[in-house]
Amino acid sequence: MEQTIASVYSGSRKFELPPDSSNLSVALFAPPLLEPFQPSLSLPYLAAQLRTGGFSPACHNLSSLFYIWLFRRIRMQSMAQYAALSDAVAVLRHRTRFYEPESYHTALETLEHFTLAVAQRDHLPYTLYPESHPSVIVSSADYRSLVSAMRGTLLERFLEDYVGFTLRLESYDVMAFSATNAFQLASSLFIAHALKRAGVRAHLVLGGHAVSLAGRDLVDDRDLSGAIDSIVLEGGADILSKICRDLYAGAARRVYAGNDIQIGVDDKGFPTDKPYDLVLQRDIDDLYLSPDQTFSIYSALGCSYGACTFCGSNRENADYVPRQISVLVDEMASLNRKYGIAHFNICDNNFDPTRASFFCDEVERRNETAYWQCTSRVYKALTPALLRRMRQNGCALMNIGLESANDRILRLMRKGYTVAHAEEMILNMEQAGMPLHTYVICGFPTETAAETENTLEFLRRHIHRCHSIYFQDYEAQLATKVFADAFGMETEGYTAARMIDSLLLEASIQSKYVAHGNLLRRKGYPFIEDHNFLYLSRETASRQSQGAAA
Repeated sequence: MEQTIASVYSGSRKFELPPDSSNLSVALFAPPLLEPFQPSLSLPYLAAQLRTGGFSPACHNLSSLFYIWLFRRIRMQSMAQYAALSDAVAVLRHRTRFYEPESYHTALETLEHFTLAVAQRDHLPYTLYPESHPSVIVSSADYRSLVSAMRGTLLERFLEDYVGFTLRLESYDVMAFSATNAFQLASSLFIAHALKRAGVRAHLVLGGHAVSLAGRDLVDDRDLSGAIDSIVLEGGADILSKICRDLYAGAARRVYAGNDIQIGVDDKGFPTDKPYDLVLQRDIDDLYLSPDQTFSIYSALGCSYGACTFCGSNRENADYVPRQISVLVDEMASLNRKYGIAHFNICDNNFDPTRASFFCDEVERRNETAYWQCTSRVYKALTPALLRRMRQNGCALMNIGLESANDRILRLMRKGYTVAHAEEMILNMEQAGMPLHTYVICGFPTETAAETENTLEFLRRHIHRCHSIYFQDYEAQLATKVFADAFGMETEGYTAARMIDSLLLEASIQSKYVAHGNLLRRKGYPFIEDHNFLYLSRETASRQSQGAAA
C-alpha cells in the first residue's frame, strides 16, 4: 500500500493552508467494516454539522464500497462465481424477490458464505452482519491485534485501490475517520500509518464511539496511534470544527474531548430550529443491499427521561437537546425528494409519547407518507388510541426496553415503571396492532436466579405479543462511568444464551420464533434490522391500504 500511495508528488506534501479556515478541504471517512445495508449514520450528520460551520466536507463510505469491491473483483477469477454473487445482489435489490423469504435467504447466504471464505483466508472478521453491535463495540481491545493482521490481506488491497487511485490525496487538508467498532478503529489506524509513510500532507483526525471506549490507552500507545494528528475522545462535529479552526491558527492539539474547558465550544452544532442539509452519495443505489434505503434520523440528542443507571444517555453524562418536530419532518421530506428515501429509523434514545403525538400532528397536517420505527420506553401515555394513530401514520415497529420483570431490579435500574405498567403497555400495543421489539438485560448486578425465572415466565406469557426480543448480557463497559461501580458485577442472573435456550424449550415458542445470536425473532422475518424494518413497513403499507378501502 505504501508504494501505491507514495506516488503522491513531493510538492503536495508541503502543508499550505487556504486563506480562510472555512476553505479547508475536509474529507470524512466511514472505514470498513459496518454492514452494507443502509447509508452511514455518522457521515451525513457530521458533514451537515460541518456545513453549518462554513466547511464543505466530502464523504467516503469505505465500508459499503469494500463489500461491493469484494463481490465485483471475483469477476477476474471466476465468471461463474461472479454471476452467482451478482444474482444474489440483484435479489436483495429487487422489489419483489427481496420479500420472498426463500429467495431472500438464499441470496444472503450466497454472499455471506463468500465473505466468510475470504475472512477465513485473510484471518479477519469480514461478515455482512455481526451478531450484535454491542458485542463488537465492547471488544475494543481487539483493535491492536487487528491492525497487525491487516497487512497482505484483501482489505489492504482494497485500500490500495481506493485510497491510492480513487482519491486525490494531495487535495485534502483534513482527513477524518469515524470509527464505530473495533474493526473500524483498527482499519482507521492501519490507513493512517500508510498515509503518513507515503508523506500525505493532510491532518489526520480519528474519532467515534470506539475511540471513546479505547480512551487514553489509545492516546498513550504511540506505536499504534502515532500517525493520528488529533484524537477525539468525546464529541462530534463541534470538536472537528474546532480542530479545523485550530489547524488554521497553527494550534491544533493531539487530544480533544467535549468536556475539555480549553476547547471553548458553546454548542453541539445540533440545530433545533432548522433542518440539516443532508447530502448522500450520488451512487447510493449501487452501495446498499436492499430495494429501498433506510435512513437513520434524529429528533433529539440524549433522553427526555435520562435516569436509567445503565445508560450512557443518563443526564449525569448527556444533555437532552430536542429538535422541533416540524424540522424533523422537513428533513424527512427533503430526503424523500432528493433521494427517494421513505423509510426512517428515528434513532432517538427515547421518542416519547408527547413527541410521537406532535409528530403525528405534523405528518397529518402535511399529508406526508413515510414509514418509520422508533425507540421509546414504558409509558402509561402509550394508549391504544395513540398507538393506533402512530400506526396509521406509518409506524412499522416500536423498540421498547422491558429489561426485567422484577420490580426490585427495575428500581435499581431507575426505570420509573413497574412490571404491571410494562404488562399494560404490551397489551395496549397488541390491541393497537403495533409490532413490538423489546430488550431484556441479562445478569444485572445482584439479580437472583429466581428473578431471572420471573422474567422468563413473563416472556412465556407475552412473547406471542412481541415481534422480537433482544437479550443483552450486562457488562460494565455498557454501564456509564457514573454508575459502573455502583452495584458491582456479582449476579446469579442467567446469561442471554441460557435465557434463549430456556424459552426455546417451549414447543409453542420454538414453532414460531427463531434465534440468531442474542436475538429471538418471529420466523419469516430477516434478522438484519434494516431488512426486518422493510418487511414490516410493507405490511404497514398493506394495512393502511386496507383501512383506506374500508
